Amino acid sequence: MKNIQPISQIWNNGQFLTATQLEVVIVFDNLQNSADFRYTLFSQENVNLYSERLTISGDDYIAWGQTSNINLAAYEWVASNLNIVIIP
Repeated sequence: MKNIQPISQIWNNGQFLTATQLEVVIVFDNLQNSADFRYTLFSQENVNLYSERLTISGDDYIAWGQTSNINLAAYEWVASNLNIVIIP
């Protein structure tokens, strides 16, 4: 899980909460040209605020597979596609 620049105003069970963490998990990889990541946004209190899937394919898939740290690269790819800033 990575800390992110807060994303406020996410509706959850009758109230607006702020996402402060991003989790990325690979749920499928055909080992050829595409993979699916499930990303989840969590509040500071570890409340699951939103979860969805993204598919990486084409040149992005190839570049991801060639990085020395594919876990970090997956987080960076998902964050980039969602306009989320990871806090180091």
